[in-house]
Amino acid sequence: MKYTQNEKILQVTEDTLIAGVDIAKESHYARAFDYRGVEYGKYLRFENNREGMTEFLKWAKDLIERHKKNKLIVGMEPTGQYWLCFAQYLKDNNIKVVLVNPFHVKRSKELDDNSPTKSDRKDPKTIVMLVKDGRYVEPTITEGVYAELRVAMDIKDRLNKQIGMTKNQITRWMDIYFPEFNTVFSDWEGKAALITLREIPTPEKIAEKSTREILSIWKKEVQRGVGEKRAIKLIETAKESVGKKQGIKMAEYEIKTLTKQIQKLGGLNLVGNSSGKYKGETTISKRGRKRLRRVLFNAVMALVAKNEEFRELHKYYTTRAQNPLKKKQSLIVLCNKLIRVFYVILKKGVIYDPIKMMKDIKRPALQEAA
Repeated sequence: MKYTQNEKILQVTEDTLIAGVDIAKESHYARAFDYRGVEYGKYLRFENNREGMTEFLKWAKDLIERHKKNKLIVGMEPTGQYWLCFAQYLKDNNIKVVLVNPFHVKRSKELDDNSPTKSDRKDPKTIVMLVKDGRYVEPTITEGVYAELRVAMDIKDRLNKQIGMTKNQITRWMDIYFPEFNTVFSDWEGKAALITLREIPTPEKIAEKSTREILSIWKKEVQRGVGEKRAIKLIETAKESVGKKQGIKMAEYEIKTLTKQIQKLGGLNLVGNSSGKYKGETTISKRGRKRLRRVLFNAVMALVAKNEEFRELHKYYTTRAQNPLKKKQSLIVLCNKLIRVFYVILKKGVIYDPIKMMKDIKRPALQEAA
């Protein structure tokens, strides 16, 4: 749930115990404070396992009873993947978990001792002070099918990164050993091109083959789109290639490995920049969830093409007399519009209203009539 900073501050009352936890791979460190920043008890070091987490919960509950509190908030940095299990454990025990920005922790830790040094005792206190001041977010710990979808998205993103890396390696290989390859094949990802890279990748191997032999290699997997002219051009180009001729055996092994990898993997807010009289370009901050931005952008692209209201809004934003937007800027504005529409529909349980969608369009004729 999204709160304003004031609302976040108001959640921390005099009955609240705030525990700040410095997350690490093997051991976590915790300190506890009240809403004024007064520390309770000694700091706790506990292991990143069930026994350690149970120890933390007992430590926190003892402090709550001793100091007559009735509410516990646990703040932490989202350090790598190490915070996830602890956050899930706390959620299962009905403990409120909040996250603070690591950048804020880094900038705030100098307030006490005027030193940027990091320590296991120092960071938990800095985290608590940020929570006390409402500088935190509440994480969404997904369950059921939503958890499955999030894992699936993580897998997809990793695969896409691997595909991109492999494609770059193949392009580099061709630039070194067969720089003329793309004069024969316009797209090295085509079936015939991939077969060539896998079976007869180097100019030397190609030059040894006859036109008929090359065609027979292609025809094993491709029946259309390749013919004698292409085979002849490939042989002639290979004979005149200036590609590197040293280390050919291992180069052949490298490209065969890369082509196997590519086939396997293939299966599958606005910020202004201004100061004084200088007015810089307005861009998006690119902070937060990049996958959400990508999904929204793709959805808006489809809506602008298929939905009348979004199409009209896009046309208005890009053609209005005052401050017309560029096409991509308009699409970003519509992304923000879309997520607000989703929020209102889900929050209030109302039906989508196309008339409200069109209120952003300020038509001079309508204004005069009004």
